[in-house]
Amino acid sequence: MTEQSSQFIEIAKSLPIEMRLEIVDSLLESINPTSPAIDELWKPIIRRRIDDIRSGRVKPVPGDVVKAKIKARYEK
Repeated sequence: MTEQSSQFIEIAKSLPIEMRLEIVDSLLESINPTSPAIDELWKPIIRRRIDDIRSGRVKPVPGDVVKAKIKARYEK
């Protein structure tokens, strides 16, 4: 990592979380731009998944549990 990158990261770390999230979102968008057409296609899928969770048809699994299962599966 360059000195300039390190300085930028240190400055960013000192900012409030909301500002850091805006920076992260902006950087990610610059790397992988979104497509409004694709976003529209995802909307019904997202709505269905939210409804599944809210209705109890689907139980969310905590991220640490998922990571542990993946790790256990691929450590063999």
